[in-house]
Amino acid sequence: MLELHYTTNGKATTDRTRVGFIFAAEQVRRFAIVNTTFTIPPGDPSFRVEAAATLTADVKLTALHPHMHLRGKASEFRMVTPDGERRTLLRVSRYDPMWQLRYHLAEELVLKKGTRLEVTSTFDNSPGNPLNPDPAVPVRWGDQTWDEMALGAFEVVVPRGAGPRVLIDRHNR
Repeated sequence: MLELHYTTNGKATTDRTRVGFIFAAEQVRRFAIVNTTFTIPPGDPSFRVEAAATLTADVKLTALHPHMHLRGKASEFRMVTPDGERRTLLRVSRYDPMWQLRYHLAEELVLKKGTRLEVTSTFDNSPGNPLNPDPAVPVRWGDQTWDEMALGAFEVVVPRGAGPRVLIDRHNR
């Protein structure tokens, strides 16, 4: 969107605005690894939800972003390369739903086609969680803050014009 603001000066005039675009050879895309099938038991102080996705193209990873609601406690992102190398990419051991940060990598990380990205979201549905709206109820996926989300977003650089299907294989465990 382009928006121009003019201030009147009492005289008729002509707008001579020009706009130019330079299209980059690459673009950043955001994807989410989700698990929507969980139920967090009442009172559980450390319930884990797993989700994963496998890349169908080579990409450059630039950022990671865990997302949970009021019962979110911790989040971890891992990768498993096609040749079996395992590596932790991000560990947020004290997740704060009031500060949902995007974590930018210091350097882009090249991920090969077939790399599996795994996300573990840990929840505190106990009375010990001061943000918990009701520790006596089971909690499922939902858009409201009293519901929960187990979502790990990631951002990658892909060639301009690349199709939207960087992920095709999503796994809930």
